[in-house]
Amino acid sequence: MKLLLPAFLLFFALHVSTAAQVKSPDAVAKGFYKWYLTELNAEREPIRQNKTRMKSFISNRLSRWVYSPSYSEYGADYFIDAQDWEQSWVNGISATRPVIKGSTATLRVQFDPAKGTTSGFGRRILPVKLVKEGGVWKIDKINNRALTK
Repeated sequence: MKLLLPAFLLFFALHVSTAAQVKSPDAVAKGFYKWYLTELNAEREPIRQNKTRMKSFISNRLSRWVYSPSYSEYGADYFIDAQDWEQSWVNGISATRPVIKGSTATLRVQFDPAKGTTSGFGRRILPVKLVKEGGVWKIDKINNRALTK
């Protein structure tokens, strides 16, 4: 009995610690876009230059398409659904509360430009679908676009 209590307490502490580390779908989406837009603003190509980090945010299904020849023919940046972006969006990212149904979640990510920005880019809103893979929420679809492969 003396050994069971410490073992139970250790198990409980590890379980609580692990549960606290699981990010909500909206936190994952906002974290992704903060990183992604920061990379674009630094003139880096996050998809090509940081494949490991990219794959940590996107589903296996989406990853297969992004790293296929079909994506290179897409003609725009799938993740912002445009060919260009407003640099100040990186500081104006918000997300709606996710609607979770089983292992899928949907929400809207909003990018607001900084006040006084005159670049011509206004607010941008993208519907985002996430799926739970291996206990982690991952982006699976942007703006309801069908993937071609």
